[in-house]
Amino acid sequence: MNLFVKQYSKLQFDREAEEGFQEKRARLGGVVLRYDFPLEEHASHVYTRTMFEMFGQALYRAGRYDVEEVQRGTRYLVRHVEAEKREKWCREMHAVDVNDGGARYTCGCVLFEHMGMLCCHAIKVNPNTTTICECLE
Repeated sequence: MNLFVKQYSKLQFDREAEEGFQEKRARLGGVVLRYDFPLEEHASHVYTRTMFEMFGQALYRAGRYDVEEVQRGTRYLVRHVEAEKREKWCREMHAVDVNDGGARYTCGCVLFEHMGMLCCHAIKVNPNTTTICECLE
């Protein structure tokens, strides 16, 4: 049991050190904004460099989706423009719900709940959002 506690403490220390390193790297190194959207700038301050790079990919992928409004201002279906050419598991539509008058977005892909990163489907529904907290909390 003593060995387990030692190993667990070492693992926890290593993870905290890596997280601190990533935060320092993002703060000192700066990031390059690719699209110059207010949401992208906000994400550069909120996410570590690795997460910000993943967010940049989601921002790019948002351009490949079409939005269909199901219920005015509250529910949208987001579908890839070439869904028929994609693998079967990729073809589904994603439902994006807008709650609290646009202050909170939830998506059927649950990427935010899983990773804490805003998904391309929610970005596509409202690309003019300026902060991540406006989209999902």
